[in-house]
Amino acid sequence: MKDYYDSIPQLTISYLQRIANILMLNGGFLVNPGLYTGEMGLVLFFFRYGRYTSNKLFLDYALNLLEKIQSRIYLETPVNYKEGLTGIGSTIEYITQEGYIEVDTDEVLEDFDSRIFSLRHIPLLTYDEIIGIGYYVRWRISGSHKKKDFLLNTLLPPVLCSIEEWFVFNKLQNDIVSIIKDTIENEFQKKINNQTNMAPPWYRLNCPYNPFFISQTTDKLLEHILKNDIFNLNNLNFGFPNGLVAVGLTLLSALEGDNSWVALFPNHLIHTTHESIPV
Repeated sequence: MKDYYDSIPQLTISYLQRIANILMLNGGFLVNPGLYTGEMGLVLFFFRYGRYTSNKLFLDYALNLLEKIQSRIYLETPVNYKEGLTGIGSTIEYITQEGYIEVDTDEVLEDFDSRIFSLRHIPLLTYDEIIGIGYYVRWRISGSHKKKDFLLNTLLPPVLCSIEEWFVFNKLQNDIVSIIKDTIENEFQKKINNQTNMAPPWYRLNCPYNPFFISQTTDKLLEHILKNDIFNLNNLNFGFPNGLVAVGLTLLSALEGDNSWVALFPNHLIHTTHESIPV
C-alpha cells in the first residue's frame, strides 16, 4: 500500500476534493442510514475530511446528516451492524470519543440501548446481528459514561446469558461472548477505565488479524482510482469495503497517518472475497 501512497502525493488532495464533491451531491439521495452502505459512512468521512481541511462546510454537512439519521430511526430500523442500529450507534461513540461532536452518548443512545439490548428479540436475531451487538457493547463501555456501572452490572449480564444461549441453540462458536467478557473484565480491573479515547486500542485489536482490509482492499481501491476517472464510473459504490467513502478515508489516512476509523469495521463483518469495483 505504501507504493501507492508514494505515487500519489500530488494527486491525493485532488482526489479527496473530487470524492467529497460526489458524496455531497449524492448523499441526500441515500435511503439507508447505515454505516457500511448508507449515510453514516458519509458522516464519518465528512467529519474527518472537514477536520483535515478546517472547512466548516463539510463539518456542518456531517452534522446535518447525522441529525437526519437520528430523526429517521424507527422501530423498523434493523439491529444489524452494516445497515442498522449497532453500526450507527458504534459510530456515534467513535465520533464523540474523537471529539467531532460534544454529546452525552448515554442520552443520545438511550433508545439504541433499549432496542439493542432487548432480551425479547435476541433469540430471533441472525448471526450478523448478534455479532453487531457484541461490537456495540465494546464501543458503549469504552467511553466515560455515567451509565457505565449500570451497563456492566445490570444490563449486560442477562444480555450475555441470552447471547450464549443463542449460540448454544444454534450450535455455533461464541467467540464474541469471550471478547465481550474480556472487555468487561478489563473495565472492572480499571485497565482501560481512565482512557477517554478507545479508538486506537480497538484499531490495534482488530488490525493484527485483519490484513485483508488494509493490505488488499485498499490497495485495489487506490490502484483503481489512479487509473480511472471516478466521475465516469458506472454504478458508483459509496460504501465499504470498495466504495468512495472507503477510498476517501484511506486517502485521508495517507495524509494524516491516522487509521483509527478502521476499528469501526470488524474483521467478522468484512467479506473475505473481493467485491467487484465498478468500471
